[in-house]
Amino acid sequence: MLLAIDCGNTNTVFSIWDGEKFIANWRIATSHMRTADQYYVWLKTLMNLDSIDNEIDKMVISSTVPRVVFQSQSLSG
Repeated sequence: MLLAIDCGNTNTVFSIWDGEKFIANWRIATSHMRTADQYYVWLKTLMNLDSIDNEIDKMVISSTVPRVVFQSQSLSG
């Protein structure tokens, strides 16, 4: 599965693509103060609530906010 992250000036959208369709979309306020750990806990919690497994093997990030990209990249391990 693919985790797609779109970091905008106001919101950051996380979406999961299963190869055929988007199975989940979540939105959070963009903040350069948020750490990679905070993003991880937030995303993992939402995935668990929606019963989505952890088989994400690809990630793509689109951003207009360079300060946020580093924290998002840290999600990939």
